[in-house]
Amino acid sequence: MSNPGERLRFTSITLKNWRNFADMTVALPRLAYLVGANGSGKSNFLDAIRFLHELGAVGGGLRAAVRNRGGMGSLRCAVRRLEQLRDEGEIGIDLGQ
Repeated sequence: MSNPGERLRFTSITLKNWRNFADMTVALPRLAYLVGANGSGKSNFLDAIRFLHELGAVGGGLRAAVRNRGGMGSLRCAVRRLEQLRDEGEIGIDLGQ
């Protein structure tokens, strides 16, 4: 069990059909570096984390977070759009200390 004063953090994040990620899970240690070639998805990965932040922010919520990104169509994975699938994007998180 956790102590009431300890903060929870994301220990992993799963992105399905989210921008350029068809299906990916990443374990998140306490300290992580995000590196990769241009166009590999670094900004999209960070935007998924910002999206989660906006969901819980005062004055935020799901509608605002989606609207700030240009609607659900802009969040869906480009690969999936090309395949003309209608799946919506998914973000899954695991919390821990």
